[in-house]
Amino acid sequence: MVGTNSAPLPALDPLLYREQAESRARNWERFQRLFRRYDVILSVTAQRIAAPVEEWERAWTVDGPTFPGGSFAPVYCSHTMIFNWLGFPAVTVPCGFVDGLPVGLQIAAWHGREDLVLRVAEAFQQAFPRDEHPAVS
Repeated sequence: MVGTNSAPLPALDPLLYREQAESRARNWERFQRLFRRYDVILSVTAQRIAAPVEEWERAWTVDGPTFPGGSFAPVYCSHTMIFNWLGFPAVTVPCGFVDGLPVGLQIAAWHGREDLVLRVAEAFQQAFPRDEHPAVS
């Protein structure tokens, strides 16, 4: 067994499964239309800057069930999860700091265009090199 969670998974809800499959299909179609017009999509990697360790720990454990969907993951990782869910290649590169904390630029492309994602990432990093690091306490 991988990981430390030995509890069995709950039974699959067929209605929820169908709703999720339909939602994925709708999102796939939306992105398909976008990628007909644009080669890549650029976005921030995460919609929040990093929180203090205690707040971070609480969000992923104790407070997790209070977030929409019962987990902090969709709140913090929404920009990356959508591309993972749909199977589109995406990469993040450092692009600066907000309140002394690093932020990333996410670059995503149509299914199978890993080459394009990596070329754009390399071009961005060459055009905007980032050598600084956040302060560590």
